[in-house]
Amino acid sequence: MAEKHLFHVKKRTLLAIADCVWLLAGLNVARLGVLSYQSMDTVKWYHILLSASVFGAFGTMFFKMSFKHKKTNLRL
Repeated sequence: MAEKHLFHVKKRTLLAIADCVWLLAGLNVARLGVLSYQSMDTVKWYHILLSASVFGAFGTMFFKMSFKHKKTNLRL
């Protein structure tokens, strides 16, 4: 008996959905960071430096991972 696929989504559509989910997650993390900074009495220069460093590290990692995934699975 032939196997029926209940859900079928094109790879490009699935990648777009995943991108949107990760974007929303990133915005939520940024929102939490802003709320945390607002609740602090003083924000020192090293707080900003550490935040920018973490943002840059994760941004670079996700950019590389996303580019590799697109290149491998979509044959771009």
